[in-house]
Amino acid sequence: MSIQKNKDGFYEVLNFPEGKISDVFDRAALEMTVIHNLIIRAINSLLYHAPKITSSEVPAFMKYSHAFIQTVHHHHANEEELYFPMLEEKLGKGYMNENIAGHEAFHTSFDAFTALCDRVAAHPSKWDASTFIASVKSFSEPLTKHLAEEITTLDAATLRKSMTVADLEHCNRELEKKVKSEMSLSEFPLGITNFDNISGRWLMKLPLFTRILIAWVIIPLNGSVWKYGTSNGWGDLKPEFAWMSCSPPSP
Repeated sequence: MSIQKNKDGFYEVLNFPEGKISDVFDRAALEMTVIHNLIIRAINSLLYHAPKITSSEVPAFMKYSHAFIQTVHHHHANEEELYFPMLEEKLGKGYMNENIAGHEAFHTSFDAFTALCDRVAAHPSKWDASTFIASVKSFSEPLTKHLAEEITTLDAATLRKSMTVADLEHCNRELEKKVKSEMSLSEFPLGITNFDNISGRWLMKLPLFTRILIAWVIIPLNGSVWKYGTSNGWGDLKPEFAWMSCSPPSP
C-alpha cells in the first residue's frame, strides 16, 4: 500500500480509519495515524525547502534534518522495544513481524541520508540540494509505504478479539511513559511544527501554560531551525501546507 503523491510530488497524508476517539480499540489506529501524518509532513517539508536553501541556511536546515532523523529512530525504537512486544503478548508472537520488516525496508537508505546530513553539518560547503532531495526520496518511498501499512495491523476488531480494555490501556500508559522519559529537546519542537490541530487537536494533552511556553519561548529561541516545519508553534498548518490536513475522526 503506497501513499499517493499530489501533482507537485509531495506525499498525501493518511485519512483516518473508521472508528471513534472514545473507543480505546479504535483509538490505537487513530493515534498512530496522527503520528504517521506528522512524519509525512516532515518529509514533505524537507522536499519543499531543500531547493530554496541558501548557503547561510545550511547549518540550521541540517539541525532540522537531524531532528527529523532522531524522531523517526525514536518512534520506531519505541515500537520495537516496547509497544510491539506488549501487543504480541496478547496477539501472538510474530504478529508484528510485518511492521518490523517495514522498518528494515528503509534502513539502508535512511542510514545513507543520516550520513549525508552528518557530512553536510560538519562541512556546510558540501551542501547540494539535488543530492539531498534524491536521498530523501530514496528512503521516503519505503518509509511512507510502511507508515500506511502499519495502520492496518492495529485493526480494532483484531485487538478486541485478543485484548481487554485494561490490556490495551496498560500498553498505552507504558508507551506514553517511555516516550515522555526519552523525548529530546529537538524532537518535541519537530513534532509541534509538523502537527495539525484540525485533525489532531484531540490528541494534544499539553496544559495551556506548556503550549504557551513552546510557542512563545522554545520554538522562537531556535526560530532559524523550526521555521522549516509545516506548522507554527501552536500546531496550526501554515497556509502553503494547509492541504496536508484531513478531517478528524469521530469523537
